[in-house]
Amino acid sequence: MEWKSWQNLPFAERDRLPEASGIYIIVDSNDRVWYVGKSTNLKNRWLARRNPRQLAGEML
Repeated sequence: MEWKSWQNLPFAERDRLPEASGIYIIVDSNDRVWYVGKSTNLKNRWLARRNPRQLAGEML
């Protein structure tokens, strides 16, 4: 689980994300990975969505 060593923010603090490109992972409280994505602007990607289901489509 290499992703555990990556920088991270709780979903509630997503407004603090950088305006930079990167990879993001949606993980639940049991460390189950639900979705992996990438974006050219992490902050815009998250702020444009109201919840993780919208990010992952209906995959969740």
